[in-house]
Amino acid sequence: KKWLDHIKNSVATTSFQRYESLLDIYINKSFGELAIKDISATDVDKYIEEINKTRGKNAKDGKNLKPSTLKFVRNLIKNVIAYATYGEELYEPDIEGHAASTNNSQYEALTENDLRKICLCAKYERCPEMLAVLLMIYTGIRLGEICALFSDDIDFDNGTIYIHRSLHRLRNTDKNADNRTSNVIAEIPTQNQIRYEKIPASIIQYVSDFSIPGTLLLTKIGRAHV
Repeated sequence: KKWLDHIKNSVATTSFQRYESLLDIYINKSFGELAIKDISATDVDKYIEEINKTRGKNAKDGKNLKPSTLKFVRNLIKNVIAYATYGEELYEPDIEGHAASTNNSQYEALTENDLRKICLCAKYERCPEMLAVLLMIYTGIRLGEICALFSDDIDFDNGTIYIHRSLHRLRNTDKNADNRTSNVIAEIPTQNQIRYEKIPASIIQYVSDFSIPGTLLLTKIGRAHV
């Protein structure tokens, strides 16, 4: 709790909620009552392996936790221990830290043939999903950023997108809520991640067909291209 109070005013609200949620789900029940001196690096590594197996078996889709989540849990433990050990004045947060031992999937880059197939599909399947794929390919925009993109963030005269928000899925703290998670759109807290991206002239019209002022770009009510 002291660590959360310490970082609360220095991180984005969505980040704070994520830390709070992960601490509650994965850490407090296992380490909350232990003294710092009784927690070793080996204990942490064994715990990460354990939750990867047990949480995976309990998950609805039957899959293990994502490597990024395991990494985050491990480094949250690391940060809390560092804060408890060195105190506020000497504590330096390191949320990224080094990753837990996981089997990261290997991704293959799209080939020119893949890109041609995607563009051909987008030509005949004019839908928000294909719009998202095209923008991610040609501008490098992230999934969370495009889900938070409003039509008003697009300057069609200059062919640019202003990226300053992102969508996050957070655990719902209301136990009576119908859904376990909720979607939250928030401003990007890191200044160097707020940016303008150029839209290629070849897809400007495609983007324009879905643009309705005052609404999120990825909706089901985009105008049909004629």
